[in-house]
Amino acid sequence: MSFSRYFAVVRSFINTMKETMENPYVYPHDPDEPIEAFPPYSSSEACPQCRSHQIESRNYATKAGCVIGAVAGMSVSIASYARGARIGSSIGMVGGPIGATIGAIAGAVLDAFASGAAGCATGIALGRIVDSTVMLNNKCHHCGHTFNVH
Repeated sequence: MSFSRYFAVVRSFINTMKETMENPYVYPHDPDEPIEAFPPYSSSEACPQCRSHQIESRNYATKAGCVIGAVAGMSVSIASYARGARIGSSIGMVGGPIGATIGAIAGAVLDAFASGAAGCATGIALGRIVDSTVMLNNKCHHCGHTFNVH
C-alpha cells in the first residue's frame, strides 16, 4: 500500500467518525431529559403500542460493531506490523538510516490506523444489518416499548 492509500483510508475513517458523532440517532438519549430536548422525530414511524412519534433509534449493534471492528483491524495490523514497516522504511530511505527508522515506525502506525478504519467501517456495516433485522432497535419515549420498524 502506498501512503496515498493510507491517507485515503484514514480520511475515510475520520469522515465516518464525524458522521457518527453528528448523527443524533446514533447515541441513546438520557431518559431524564425532557422530551423537548430530543431531536426531531420521524413522522412516518410510530410506536405500534401507543402510536407516538417520539421514537429513538438505539443502534447498539452498530456502535459495538464499530468498536469491535476497529480493535480487530488494529490487532491484525499490529500482529503483522512488518507490512507497514517495510513500506515506511523504503520511503524513509531517502533520509538515510534515521529516516528509514522513523519511516518504519510511521508506516507501522499508519498501517494500524488504516486497518482499524477498515475494520470499523466493516463493523458498522454489519452492525446496521444486525440492528435492522435482529435487535429491537427502536424505543418509544412515550411508553417505553422497544420494537423494530419493518
